[in-house]
Amino acid sequence: MSPLLSVGDTQRMNWSNEEPPEESTEGPFNLSVQERRKRRSTQLLDEYVNNKPKTKKELTTDLQREGIISKEDRRGYTVKEMQKLAGDHGIAISKSEQKKITGWVGEPKGLLQVARERGLIDHNNHHLYSANPKKNPDGTLNDEKSLRSIVGQCTDFQNELTHLQVMANELKVQVMFTPKFHAEMAGEGIEYSWGFAKGSYRRKPLQKKRKRSDFEDLVDECTNVETELTKARIRKFSARARAYLCTYHYLATAEPTAAEPTAAAIQDNDQEKKQKVPMMDEIERLMKKFKTHRCAFDFDRGFVMDHGSLNPTSHTEIREL
Repeated sequence: MSPLLSVGDTQRMNWSNEEPPEESTEGPFNLSVQERRKRRSTQLLDEYVNNKPKTKKELTTDLQREGIISKEDRRGYTVKEMQKLAGDHGIAISKSEQKKITGWVGEPKGLLQVARERGLIDHNNHHLYSANPKKNPDGTLNDEKSLRSIVGQCTDFQNELTHLQVMANELKVQVMFTPKFHAEMAGEGIEYSWGFAKGSYRRKPLQKKRKRSDFEDLVDECTNVETELTKARIRKFSARARAYLCTYHYLATAEPTAAEPTAAAIQDNDQEKKQKVPMMDEIERLMKKFKTHRCAFDFDRGFVMDHGSLNPTSHTEIREL
């Protein structure tokens, strides 16, 4: 597991765009010297892939060239609609494409090569490694041979800024991330606002969603602060988010006490439990059901749409913990 790089060296994530000399042995370590030299540049093979469907961009170019649709046409055609248009006018919807072997010059090195250059893997048994963790017989994940886990433990990768953070820094803006899997805690109820806008959009007729200009107008309509995302609704959504924040804070900071509680303390504690149980049950339900990013329109649709109507008869009690 001897590294190819030394302290102070700069590691590049892409191979150089300049093709190395003929006698050079540079290239992916998992290829033989002959294969490295042979596969430097992209090679076209004598074989062809027949009846490969054309992409939407290719169909658009063909239809515009024949004058069937104009460049000013802003209608959002689907692939099936474009294929039907092309077929009706005698334009082929498939093509033959020559097979090729992509060369490594100028291409990204990949996790395996990056880990090898740092001496993080056994290069003699590189076939044992995979990008993601593999499952053990008992169903648990084993990240011992996971390239993502191995490279992710390096200090420079751990401290790497995301694209969003880099863009924010250029704008002199600070990005604050909430804990993962807790969408209901985001901002001042922003997920509820987004969920309400999505629900409002879904109820609109399909005719308003076909053209790009109509779609943009409809989005503006569904996010209008005068008629849709009003101040009253935003305050209700913010209160709901704060209720979750308080519950998570309680769960994170509550510690059992060894002291003998008094009768008054027991009564207060029982009352406090009655207030917390509904929200805690909701959290347990959410945590078991969802493990990725989720939208308030999905996990709390009843609350979003109930308060979206601002019906005085409908009421959801929210208690701060």
